[in-house]
Amino acid sequence: MKFFISSLLVFYSFSASAQNAAVCPLGPKDSKLTLQRVMRNFDKYTRFADSLVLRGLQDPGAVTDQDLNQVQNDFQIVIACVNAVIAANGDDLIPAKAGDLRGDEQKSFFDLYLSLMQKLKVMTENYSAEFAHLQALEISERNFQQLAQFKKAYNHFIDEAHDHF
Repeated sequence: MKFFISSLLVFYSFSASAQNAAVCPLGPKDSKLTLQRVMRNFDKYTRFADSLVLRGLQDPGAVTDQDLNQVQNDFQIVIACVNAVIAANGDDLIPAKAGDLRGDEQKSFFDLYLSLMQKLKVMTENYSAEFAHLQALEISERNFQQLAQFKKAYNHFIDEAHDHF
């Protein structure tokens, strides 16, 4: 009986965590996830983080715990979108440029693309962790200088990735 109850509890907690897991949302007119939707989501769900960094540089007290919670939620969506791209097997989540390539050139393109997506995931997780670290501090102890440097490196990486694709 204990085994049965334990199994139910494990199943319930596993199901609950799966329900709370972020997904890469579709737009109102989308029937499936496309690379364009992923990019729009990426912009939408990173914009608030970037604005919080700027606000925090001006006045750290103006950034609330609620703001920092929202950033954490937004980054989970960004990570879900990156995961969807990494896991995709179809052309919908691959840059159109790949269709013009063949053979080794195409394989090299895909390898670089997946490598950059994996790096983007890690950088997004780290960016999110920087916000979580700030949230753990008292408001009077929060300093956004290091986060501003991280934001700059993160955005530079994104610009470099766009240059490749």
